[in-house]
Amino acid sequence: MSMLTRLRVVALVVMILAGGAIVDRVVGRAPAPSPALPPPAEAAVVAGRGSQSAEWACPGGTGRTGLAPALIVMTNGSTRPVGGTLTAVSSTGARRTETISVPAASQVTAIPADMVTGAWVAASVLLDGGGVGVSEEVSGSPGWGVAACASTAAASWYFAGGSTGSGRSLYLALFNPGVTDAVVDISFAAPTGVSEPPADQGVIVNPGALTVLNVGNHVLNEPRLATSVRALSGSVVASETEIPRPGLPNGIGLTLGSPLAATAWSFPQTTDQAGSYVAFNIFNPSSRPARVKARFAIAGGLRSTLTVEVASGSQKVLYTTGQARIPPGTSFASTFVSTRGVGVVIDRNVLAPPGAPPPRFGVTGGAVAGARTWLVPAVPAPGAGPWTLAVQDLAGRPVQVTVLALEDGQQVPIGSLDGLRVRAAEPLIIGPKPGPPVGRVPLLLRADGPVVVSFDVLPSGSPGVVSLPAIPIAD
Repeated sequence: MSMLTRLRVVALVVMILAGGAIVDRVVGRAPAPSPALPPPAEAAVVAGRGSQSAEWACPGGTGRTGLAPALIVMTNGSTRPVGGTLTAVSSTGARRTETISVPAASQVTAIPADMVTGAWVAASVLLDGGGVGVSEEVSGSPGWGVAACASTAAASWYFAGGSTGSGRSLYLALFNPGVTDAVVDISFAAPTGVSEPPADQGVIVNPGALTVLNVGNHVLNEPRLATSVRALSGSVVASETEIPRPGLPNGIGLTLGSPLAATAWSFPQTTDQAGSYVAFNIFNPSSRPARVKARFAIAGGLRSTLTVEVASGSQKVLYTTGQARIPPGTSFASTFVSTRGVGVVIDRNVLAPPGAPPPRFGVTGGAVAGARTWLVPAVPAPGAGPWTLAVQDLAGRPVQVTVLALEDGQQVPIGSLDGLRVRAAEPLIIGPKPGPPVGRVPLLLRADGPVVVSFDVLPSGSPGVVSLPAIPIAD
């Protein structure tokens, strides 16, 4: 049984225990035949230390001459080295495999575009054990963005936000890490309605192949756009890359899709700074209307709740900037709950004020569920350092957290971050600009209850513009 299959089986058990909801159909289409196994609850989960192998798929970025080449970041949270291979695959079919080794409690990087040439390049990472998380960063003249790679392929993927509006290009990458063909249908939800372009139906993604679609070629000038990907056969990994034209607020929106629509989403920290723009995109890909309660918890005990109605097959945007219930300049944790049991997908856009240091635009996905152990990468270039490390408690009771530095092959306790107490539903924010070793080396965060972790980094024009993907570790 492959690692991807094993992860699907584990995800099935997790979803049964957690009561997770699976979207009942793709927007505007009759239900496709159900896959043999349901989608996983999380797209990225670090395999536990007892795992014999692990596999990651990174849909990647452009080739070397493009605007967003990808850097693959491999972070080892264990105290033993993990070997394996990294295979780079271009959109033209070129591929090359190299041996890799991730030292104990350390981090290494690779650039797939240095291995093969093509307009777009993806990567798959096959590891000889667990404990390693994999993420990718895209960086070029428009700015930079980061997202987790996927620890599993799936038959469905959803994106809550995106834009093909004036001056913005949106690309959908479909990577098939499996050994059989995948046949994919794609639909888009915009304020003007649901679109199913004929050219985006029955898209064949061959085994080990990468296919990248310019969404703007088929869905023109839509400032708000949600995307549904459904594999009629086989499975894929999907990501979206949003790139602005020169002169627009710089920053690249890199988003790993969600393999399912869920009834709960969490964002540990959001900050509405003066002049900034913060929006949560809420996408309902089901055939039933959704009622979503957005609950905001502000340090100091303040609470605020807003309710959003989202029609079937549509997207709504909740702007927190300027909300009278949220004091300006404060940081808050967010929890979104779909009260009718209808799964939704949520991400967050942040646009920094004019004149702020670049990048000014970024996209961050939410977390479906909490975990007790999280792996936090060190800040890769062009990041200069940490802004804040935030922890959100989902246990419903106070939780104790310990942060360890991964350096010199060891998990080293950080004295000032040992035994921190997190209040229920309230963010614990470490920063701004926490000193070393935070950001300089990878971190391992352990809690005695379920939490969600986010890590904002610099340079960026506002907190939340660039958030490194903290990745949960399977217990």
